[in-house]
Amino acid sequence: MSETAMLLSRRRALQALAVLVSTPASLPWAAADTLADRQLLAAQILNGVTPASLSVVDDLFAELTRELGQDTVNRLITAVLQRDAASIARPFEDAAIEQAAQRTLDLFYSGEVKGADGKADALYFHQALTWQVLDFTKPPSICGPGFGWWADKPDSLA
Repeated sequence: MSETAMLLSRRRALQALAVLVSTPASLPWAAADTLADRQLLAAQILNGVTPASLSVVDDLFAELTRELGQDTVNRLITAVLQRDAASIARPFEDAAIEQAAQRTLDLFYSGEVKGADGKADALYFHQALTWQVLDFTKPPSICGPGFGWWADKPDSLA
């Protein structure tokens, strides 16, 4: 292949890549076909990290839907997925969407849901994103070398 033909091929490939990137179908949210895909992507964008389990994402969005209604949750997901990177940290103009976004963060980072009595219930304590982003600690119930370690005297006192 001549150098000119190779240059034309490279140019053509770069042009095709530019067209591909500029089309709406290349946006991540456009590829999210199912509700579960859209929920996962919205959770990743809002939380800034990937939740450890898809079942947690499903359950916490079910809780969000129970609390706020399907319409609000659908509007939240759409609003999150349509934002660009420059505006993702800004509050949403729609107060209901902003409230839903804040509640989503509460659910994912605490793992706590509202019980039937209105009180907090730690449904996903171990899977809460708090433990994922705080690299200096773990959930208290899984700290230490083994069960009962807290009853042992510290090495300095032994």
